[in-house]
Amino acid sequence: MYPKTQALISEFIQEEIFPGASFAFINPIEKNSYRTGNVAVYPVKEQIRDDQLYDLASVTKVLMTTTLILQLWEAGKLNLTDSVSLYLPAFSEPSVTIQHLLTHTSALNGFIENRDQLTAGELKEAMLHLSIGPDFGKKVVYTDTSMILFGFIVEECTKKNLALVFQERVSGPLKLSNT
Repeated sequence: MYPKTQALISEFIQEEIFPGASFAFINPIEKNSYRTGNVAVYPVKEQIRDDQLYDLASVTKVLMTTTLILQLWEAGKLNLTDSVSLYLPAFSEPSVTIQHLLTHTSALNGFIENRDQLTAGELKEAMLHLSIGPDFGKKVVYTDTSMILFGFIVEECTKKNLALVFQERVSGPLKLSNT
């Protein structure tokens, strides 16, 4: 099933664009699952196993937070060029915009000393007072910081808990009951 796609995945593995892949092709009649390559190459090579489990924690950022921000943008509740501080007045860097967060160009220094010992309120306060680095607006550097700030923005715009907003706007309408 889909031999060109399978060949392209194999080519990417050979070229070391990614170490391996677990994927499936599903249609109303059949499901074909495939695993090829490695799950890791550093510090040692580890082949993908049939029973391989994957941590999908970062999928929440794409499925939940980014989707909700884009829905709010589409509904005219925020603009991509708006300062984050428009929605989070305590945010200490007024030059950082929604677009900077979406494109990971905010250069926010996400290091928070003793973050694991902080209460939720203390952590939020620390997140609102992060500083920007010299690559602001120039370099793309992935960070969870943007997604955490988006969660605060969604709650501020909707006046509801982030999980409830996700249920109302995404998982409920899509009937994602086991997601």
